[in-house]
Amino acid sequence: MVSASNSDHISPRPRTVGPASALVWADQVRSLYQHVLGNLLLAPLSWILLAALMWPAAGAQTVWFSLALLAGAALAQLAVTLAFYFRRPPVARYLAWCRAQFVMIALAGAAWGLVGMVLYHALPDLTYHAILLLFIGAMAAVVLVAYAVMPLAYFLFVIPMCAPVLVLLLGEDDAVSRMLALALIAYVVVMTIYMWQACVSIRRSFRLRYENQALLDHLIAAREETEQANNELRHANEELSEALGRIRQLAAHDDLTGLPNRRYLMTALENERARCERAGESFSVCIIDIDHFKRVNDTHGHISGDSVLQAFAACGLRNVRDADVFGRFGGEEFLLILPGTPREAATQLVERLRVKVARHDFGVTSVSERLTISAGVAEYRPGEPLSELLGRTDQALYRAKREGRDRVIAVD
Repeated sequence: MVSASNSDHISPRPRTVGPASALVWADQVRSLYQHVLGNLLLAPLSWILLAALMWPAAGAQTVWFSLALLAGAALAQLAVTLAFYFRRPPVARYLAWCRAQFVMIALAGAAWGLVGMVLYHALPDLTYHAILLLFIGAMAAVVLVAYAVMPLAYFLFVIPMCAPVLVLLLGEDDAVSRMLALALIAYVVVMTIYMWQACVSIRRSFRLRYENQALLDHLIAAREETEQANNELRHANEELSEALGRIRQLAAHDDLTGLPNRRYLMTALENERARCERAGESFSVCIIDIDHFKRVNDTHGHISGDSVLQAFAACGLRNVRDADVFGRFGGEEFLLILPGTPREAATQLVERLRVKVARHDFGVTSVSERLTISAGVAEYRPGEPLSELLGRTDQALYRAKREGRDRVIAVD
């Protein structure tokens, strides 16, 4: 709710310096000019009505003088009003234009007051005086609509318009004239009260409009900030998800070969064991060791050894099935999990891998013989602990090494 002091309504410029007050005052000036222009366009109708009412009693010369006086004041006010619309002054110049319009409004009110005084003297009896007062009262009601936006404009028009006739009426000796003067005063007071209330409502509507617009702008800005924050949060979440994915990748895979590491392999083994227990199936496990790998490191260095491990990892991935899990178990040992594969089929698959490795050139040219692998294969027994399964597989691997390496040994 917006409240305003009396000085805010009467002054041609608001004494508050807030942005909303300045905008409301600028709207009041524009609205004042708009209503003045509307009144000026309708003014000839009031002149015609006045002439029709007063012509029989006041005479042609008096009526024509009155019309010329009103038209002159109206033309001067129209010139100022049209200049405002054509020049479109900036808000910073509104104060000067407001004062100019106030002068024109006071001039128009004085013209009406002079016309009222002239007609009062020319009219023959009290009946026409009463008609003149009714016309002046009607004019006060009409301008109330236009000038309610700025009460000072209303006072500048109504006081010069009514004062001469009131003085003449109060100067009469008869009681009827004085009663008419008092009635006109009461009427103007009532109109002033309504005008004041209208002004408060108009100012409140202007102010609420700007406050609502400011609130809307604030909400739009808040929404944009929220959207920006959401986008930043979404981007941060995406970066976090990528980082977590990389962390999971690093935690589950070997840095050198990119294969699943021992932790991942043990989890995969446990999952496969649980699946086979539920489905009543079996799977096989193979431990693979690169033969004489220490010789590669000792002869060619660890960088060459790392290259051999990477090349063997790539070779192994190309020669296992999509469902198989192939990873680095530790050092030069690798583990192969073959889901749903019995021992014989697993042995054949690993044998094919052994042949591929034996024929593969790992780039260690100074070694006289090709690199080979030894492998041990074991099939899971229902209810068997993983430690026993890996122990049997490891025994098969050691047997393959004892029997001369470069071979695959399967155990029951």
